[in-house]
Amino acid sequence: LEVIAEYVDRLCAAAEARGEAWVRPDGSRVPPGGSNLYEVVTHVVKPATGRFECSLVELMSTEPLPPDFFVSHFWGESLRVSIKCLRQLCEDKGRDVKTTVFWICAFALRQHDVEGELLGGVTTSPFVRALHVAEAAVSVVDAGGVYFNRAWCVLEQHFALVRPRLAFEHHMVTHRQDEDLAVCLLEGFGVEDKGLRDDDDNKEKQQREAKFPRELVDKAAAFNLGEAQASEKRDLIAIRSAVGSEVAALEATVRARAFTASRLGEELAGKAPTQLSAEGVGLRERMLEELYASRLRKVSIYLYDNNDLEEDVGAQLCTHLPWTVADLRVSEGAVPALATGLERRMLEGSLASLQRVELVHCRLDADGAMALGRILAATTCRVHTLNLRRNGVGDEGARGLGE
Repeated sequence: LEVIAEYVDRLCAAAEARGEAWVRPDGSRVPPGGSNLYEVVTHVVKPATGRFECSLVELMSTEPLPPDFFVSHFWGESLRVSIKCLRQLCEDKGRDVKTTVFWICAFALRQHDVEGELLGGVTTSPFVRALHVAEAAVSVVDAGGVYFNRAWCVLEQHFALVRPRLAFEHHMVTHRQDEDLAVCLLEGFGVEDKGLRDDDDNKEKQQREAKFPRELVDKAAAFNLGEAQASEKRDLIAIRSAVGSEVAALEATVRARAFTASRLGEELAGKAPTQLSAEGVGLRERMLEELYASRLRKVSIYLYDNNDLEEDVGAQLCTHLPWTVADLRVSEGAVPALATGLERRMLEGSLASLQRVELVHCRLDADGAMALGRILAATTCRVHTLNLRRNGVGDEGARGLGE
C-alpha cells in the first residue's frame, strides 16, 4: 500500500508541475498526498491495468494473496488517511503491517470491467467471496460518516456482522483530523488493552476507544438502510434484496456496535446526562433495545467503578443481551443481579451461544456464585471460561461453583 501511495503522490505532483493538475468534480485540484480512491482509480489504476485487462493486484503480485482483512470503506476518503487507519489496526491487533494482506476492491477488482466482475449478483460478488475467505473485516470510516450511507458498505457490514463465520471479527477505525490520530473500535480486545492488573482489559479498552469521534458514533447510531445510496440504482435494489428480512437485525447490530463501544457503559453507570431519543424514549432504554435486537457476539462493558448503581441495572443488562452473544465481559460496577439473570436466561435456552463470562469486581455474593455454578452444571452449558476475580463470593459461593 505504501508503494502504491508513493507512486500515486509522484504522479499527482508531476501532473501539477506540467500544469495538468488532477481536478475533482467540484473544480478543486487534487493536492499531492490527498488523492482519494476515485482519483487513484481514474489516474493510476485504469491507465496501468487497461492494456493487460487485469487488476492492479494481478499486475503487481507474483503469487495469490489470501486476505487477512477485508477492507470496507468509502472511496471518498484519502488513500493516505486510509493507510494510517490500517496501520493503527495492525498495531492494536499486534499484526506486522508489512506482512498483513488487505483486500481493497479498488486494487483487487478489474476496474476496466467492473460489470463483468459483478456477474452473478451481489451475493456471489467478489466482495462477498472475499469476506468468506478473509480472517476479519475492517470498516474504515471517513470523517464525515458517509460510509454508513453507502449501499455496498451496508452489504459488507451485513455479511461481517449479521452473517459472520465462526471466529470472524469485525472492527471499525477512523482518523481524527484534530489530533492526526487513528482510533479503532475492536470486536474483542487489542494487545495494549491491559492495565496494571490482568482484569483491567475492559477499562483500558474503554479508555482507548473513547477517542473515537462521538459524531461518528452518533452517525452509526442513526444507521438506516432506507437511506443507503449507490451509484447504480440496480445495485441498491439488489443489495436491499440480499439483506432481505434481516434489515432490522442489521440496523440494530450497527447501532449497538457503536453504543456498546462508547456509551452504554456510561449510561448504565450513570455517568452521562439523561437524554431522550427522537421518539421520546430514554437513551439508555433505546441502547438496550438495540443491543437485544442485535447479532453482537462480543459484549464488553466497563461500569466506571460505580458501587452505587441502580438496583435494576444488572437485571436490565442481562434481559437485553442478544441471543448471539458468546463472549460477555462486565467489570467495575455493582451488578449482583446479573448472575441470577444469566442463570434464568441460560437455563431457558435464550443465551445458548455463551462461552466466556467475565464478571470482574461486580459485587457478586454467594448467591450469585451458586447461580453461576448451576449454569456450569447444566448439560446444555457451553461456557468454557469463567472469571469472577475480585468478587466476595465467600466459601459458600466457592463451594457452589465447585459443585
